[in-house]
Amino acid sequence: MRRRLLDSDTLTTFLAGREPTTRHVREYLAVMPCLTMSVMNYFEVLRGLYHLGAERKTARFQELALSSELLPIDAKVAEIAARLYADLRQRGQPRLMPTCSSRPPPWPTIVCW
Repeated sequence: MRRRLLDSDTLTTFLAGREPTTRHVREYLAVMPCLTMSVMNYFEVLRGLYHLGAERKTARFQELALSSELLPIDAKVAEIAARLYADLRQRGQPRLMPTCSSRPPPWPTIVCW
C-alpha cells in the first residue's frame, strides 16, 4: 500500500468516529506506520476545533498529529495544488487528484474516505 495524504475532511470525519472513514483509517494503520497530513491540514482542522471550543477533540487531534507524519508546504507546492484544485473544480471533481504519468506520483496520494 502506498502512503496517503489525508485531507482535512477525512481527518475531521475520523475524529468524529464516523464510518466508513474510521474503518478505512484503521485498515490503513494496520499496514502503515502512521498517518500523513500536511501542515495546512493540521491548521484547517485545528482552526475548526478551536472555533468550536472542542477541547477534548483538540487534544485528541494534537495527540494524533504528534504520532503522524506532517508534511511542509512551500509556495511551489501551494501553487501546483491550487491550479490542480481549480482545474478539477471547474470539471466538477474537486476531490480527485490527477497524475500526468502512468507511474505513481512521488508524493503521497491525497485521499478522502
